[in-house]
Amino acid sequence: MVVPYTKYPPLIPGLGVTYRPILRVRFLHKLFGIRAFALIDSGADNTLLNKDYAKRLGVKWDSSTRIGKTHGIYGGAIPMYLHDIEMEIINYPNSRVQTTVAFVDLPNVDVLLGQIGFFEHYHVKFRHSAGEIDVEIPAQTP
Repeated sequence: MVVPYTKYPPLIPGLGVTYRPILRVRFLHKLFGIRAFALIDSGADNTLLNKDYAKRLGVKWDSSTRIGKTHGIYGGAIPMYLHDIEMEIINYPNSRVQTTVAFVDLPNVDVLLGQIGFFEHYHVKFRHSAGEIDVEIPAQTP
């Protein structure tokens, strides 16, 4: 599935527009499902979702016994609570996977698709000069 980069206005006047690899995904848990625009972040160790998504999925976000810490440009270590949910790429048939995501209490984090939770399930090719990303489902082995 080839997806164009998403164009954003300049964050700093005079620097020009910003292009980001954004993917439309759906997260599912039990009877709940939510859609989101997610940033594909090859530098993120984990797939991170803001805790507000947990509430909308019916997940008590900080109840997990699997707790880790994430470090980023915001400084310090922030607790992350790992949960198993389903994820699929919108408009990509047969893309649904059972995966692990980390819910975090960070107001500036919405959805980051990282190594654990995303890249372990899909092949991703960044083609910045062409203004697109290519996401593929790896062939399943019997």
